[in-house]
This record gives sequence, C-alpha cells and structure tokens, in this order.
Amino acid sequence: SFGQELTSGMGFYQLEHGECVPTTERARINNLLENNYRSLETQGKLPAARNEAAEYVWPVRQRPGFNYNSVYGISNYVDHNEGFSGNNNNNVIDYNCGDRSYDTGSGYNHTGTDIFTWPFSWQMMQDEQVEIVAITDGVILGKDDFNPDQNCSFDAGTGWNAVYVLHNDGGRSWYGHMKSGSLTDKVVGDPVEAGEFLGLIGSSGISTGPHLHLEIYDADGDLIDPYDGTCNPTVTETWWAEQKPYREPTINTIMTHFGAPDFLGCPNPTQQVEFHRQSNCFERNDFVFFAAYFHDQLAGDPFTNTIYYPDGSVYETWERTAFTTYNASYWYRSFYIENDDPTGIWTYEVSYNEQTVTHQFTVGDLTLAPIEGALVSGIGELETYSITPQDGFTYSWEVSGGTIVDENAEQGTIQVQWENEMEGELCVTGENAFACQTDTQCLTVDLSPVNISDIKGLDQLQVLPNPARERFRIQLTNTTKIEQLQIDLLDITGKVVQPILSSALPSGSTTLDVAVPHLAAGIYLLRVSDGAALGVTRLIVQ
Repeated sequence: SFGQELTSGMGFYQLEHGECVPTTERARINNLLENNYRSLETQGKLPAARNEAAEYVWPVRQRPGFNYNSVYGISNYVDHNEGFSGNNNNNVIDYNCGDRSYDTGSGYNHTGTDIFTWPFSWQMMQDEQVEIVAITDGVILGKDDFNPDQNCSFDAGTGWNAVYVLHNDGGRSWYGHMKSGSLTDKVVGDPVEAGEFLGLIGSSGISTGPHLHLEIYDADGDLIDPYDGTCNPTVTETWWAEQKPYREPTINTIMTHFGAPDFLGCPNPTQQVEFHRQSNCFERNDFVFFAAYFHDQLAGDPFTNTIYYPDGSVYETWERTAFTTYNASYWYRSFYIENDDPTGIWTYEVSYNEQTVTHQFTVGDLTLAPIEGALVSGIGELETYSITPQDGFTYSWEVSGGTIVDENAEQGTIQVQWENEMEGELCVTGENAFACQTDTQCLTVDLSPVNISDIKGLDQLQVLPNPARERFRIQLTNTTKIEQLQIDLLDITGKVVQPILSSALPSGSTTLDVAVPHLAAGIYLLRVSDGAALGVTRLIVQ
C-alpha cells in the first residue's frame, strides 16, 4: 500500500484588478484604429458590410500536443454599473447581475472579458500552450507588439501587445495582453476567419498574470458585452454561437508532483515564478503529491479522487468538497510509496460535475523481457521478432546487418530481412509515455552458413532445431563418399565439449542425433572438417 497520508492542502487563484487600458493608451489605440480604417477605406479593403446575427466562437484554445482538460478560467466580465467605488464590489454588476467584474477609484469600469490560463499560468505562457483566435470573420485593423510580456503591475507606462480586428458587420474586437512576438504574421487589411490564430496569451501591459482581455464594439462604436443576461443592456440575445454558462464547474487538469505545488506570484529574475514540481516518474520510498485543478469550482460540490494499482484494483479513494466558490482552485494530498508497493503504471482519477479525468504515472524501473525470434538465419531470410508488450510503453528498434520490413511500435513486433553474410544484431528500446524510464534489449543473430564449398563431396549440412534444448540433429547430404569427416561441438573459447563424428561418410543422406542434456545454456560452435577444409556454424543451447 501507499502507506499513511503525509499532508494535504488547497489554494485558489485570482488576478489582481487594474485598469487594463488607461485613458491615454486607449486614446492612442483609437487614433491608430481610425487612421487604419480610413487607409483601408481609401484602398477599398474594408470588408463587405453584413447584417448577419453574431455567432462568436470562443477566443482561446489549447495548442496541439498538450493535454489539459481545460486551459482557462474567467476572472472578470464587463461592468455594467457606471458608478465606481474602487476594489469593493458595491458598484459592480456583470451581465448575470453578479459581481464578477471590477472598477477603480479613478473612474474605470471594466470593459471586457478577462480569460486567464490555469493552472501554472506562467509555465503555460512559456510553453506557448494557449492560443488566441478570432471570434468572427473580418480583417486585421491594427497590431501592437514587442512590448514586455511578463508584467505583474499596474504601471500605466507599460504598453500591451494586441491584435485589433474589424468585423464583417462593422464591429471591432480587441485582443490584449498577448505574448511578445507571438502575433499573427498577417498585416493590416488581411482577412481573418473565425477561429483563426491571432497570437498567444501573455502578460503585457497593465496585467498581473497571463490572460486575454477581450473587448468588443459594435458598428456604431458602442461597447458590447456578448453574453445574454438580465443585467446586460448592450444585447438582447447572446452573440456567442454557444454561450458558456456563468459558472462552468470544470476540472482543468490533474497531476502528480514530487512536492506541494507552489504559486509564487510575479516573475523575478532571481527566482522561479512557480514551483509546479510536476513529475510522472517515481520510485519506491518516494513521496507522491496528487493534485486536482479546477475553474469555477462551486461551494458544496464534492469531487472524488481515486488511485489505482497497475492491475486496475483500487488502492484508495477520497472525497473533497469546496467550502466556497472559486474562479480557480487546487487541492492536493500526498502519500509515501512503500518499499513493497508494486511497480508499473499507476492511475490517478478525479470525477467532478459529470467529468472524469485520468492521469498515469510510473513507479519503479522498466525491465524488458528478452527478444523472441530466430537466433540463426541467413541472407535473404525474412524473420519476425517480438518482445512482450507492456501497457503504456512504445518500442523502437535498431537493426544492423538487415532491413526493417515492418514494425509495430506499440505491440513490440518487427520483421527483418537479413542481408549480412556473417552476423546481424537487433536492439529494442522500450520507453514509457512519460519518457522517464527506458530499457534496451539486444539480440545477436548468426547469419554465417557452414562453409562446405571446400569440403569435397559434402553438399548440405543442416542443424535442427537451432536453438536446441537437450538434443538436436545434424542432417548431411553428400554425393560421394567422404573418406574422413570430423564433427565436434566446441564452446565459445574453442574447446571441444563433445565429439560428434569421426569416421568415413558414405554417399547419400545421413542424420546424426546428438544429446546435450549436460550442456549449460549458451552459444556453441559446430566444427566440420575433412582434414583439408573447415566449416563452422553456431549452435544455441537453451
């Protein structure tokens, strides 16, 4: 068993509030966009006006190659209360009549939707895990780029990186706080389609963590909140193709760690910003921390954790319940891997709100079984080799002296056509999905035939079976009588361990049955000589 629980804990994440776009910066952006609009108008590049109902797509997505169940959370919606009172929420109203927004004492009411990455936002930004995409068709109206993108303050003098799109219906959308240098290569006037890549999430401008600030205006220049809700006066129905619920209780991901996850805050040149301590590779006598990460986790809603042994049986299951509602939260619990716990691939599973997410990790070293297949073959022969497959592992093969004809990396099988005249070798390396455990097995294949061409009268010599267990037979075919034929079995040092034949050999076919129960398993040499010529081949004893 894993043994006793060592420690457990939880935490939550919330972006600090600040004026995303200060007045002076907003004036600069509007001036830039108006100038670009007039330029496009002069060039005849404005999109054809359409009066279609808006059906916006979601503006963020996970890049291929990553496997979070969800990559975001929402910290703030548009504030529809024109009053302001600073950081208390008395004068804040979002589209759903809640207080998931903010204003500032200087008179700023939040004008967009803030979508943050979670968990380990700074690591996700570094890994370029989350893309920003256009919510609808249009053309590029403007771009700001190459501003610092690891900001964590309310410094009004710091510009942001952003893409601005003019919609086909005349509206506009702003995509702000992007990662420096990640913006689309398209230039002002180039068309974009709904769902098309615009850039990566960053923390440029007035920002306290990686997120997207999405700001939308209609063709008349009026601010639009695209959500349908009782307290949203800007629309009469949703502008989303599929409006997400106000609260979307979701498992973002689950992980295993070698220590408690630690979110330190802002980037610092001398300190790592996050200690995610994530690992999928453990040994016996290690500590394992199991962690689940959520957005919009609701107060009173339980979630279930389960750990499975490699054979699929349940080691332990436990339940946790949030005591308040969080925009983003995480929970962890640790155990100690005992010295007698089974090695292999374990599974951690979390179920919440009709979702189930699984995560695999390994305990112990991977040891491959020996390669199975012919140890003796010949030029042009097609042979199949295999290794006993293990769940969660893939296999790669290397061959010397032959050509790979067919390979199944998951099943651990290969077909080889041998080409060398003497010896071939094949090696297989097994690697688990986490690239933390590998093992290699090799096999040498004898491809050298007995050199009988110089033994006068001897046409054919076969050794069957090879490999052999306790006994084998030698089949000889000769067209003329051989006056003296000597056959001996030698060990790999050349020492005779068993004489087999020393006599004349009449013409025709001869079968020699050889018992070797006394021989240890290994490689032996079968030496054939007529006194003038010599031939040698290998015999494998198992």
